[in-house]
Amino acid sequence: MRTERAAPRRVRAALALAFLGAGLGGCYVPRPVGHTQLHIAADGAYTVDGVPVAPQELSARLSPTAPGAQSGIVEIEATPATAAKSILFAVDAVKRAHARVAFASGVDSKQGRHDGP
Repeated sequence: MRTERAAPRRVRAALALAFLGAGLGGCYVPRPVGHTQLHIAADGAYTVDGVPVAPQELSARLSPTAPGAQSGIVEIEATPATAAKSILFAVDAVKRAHARVAFASGVDSKQGRHDGP
């Protein structure tokens, strides 16, 4: 009689461990994602993470495999006075670099840039 009771307990314990293992197996902590900052000045000048970049070098500098690249995400920040063609050129350069585009949600208004919608 003792062995008859032990078998269901072992089965329940094994099932509980299996469910616990399956639940925890899907949990992981993703590594932090850094964003490369691309600022476009009103005059159309580009800076990547604070370093001036010539337009013809922009795509190569934004590539996730470029030396010092943070990730495949490029956060674009532009002033309201920035020409649309400069922004479109930057978006195209990000796409050519096989990176993803994000736009800054709010920027420092002390520097004359838009802060929010």
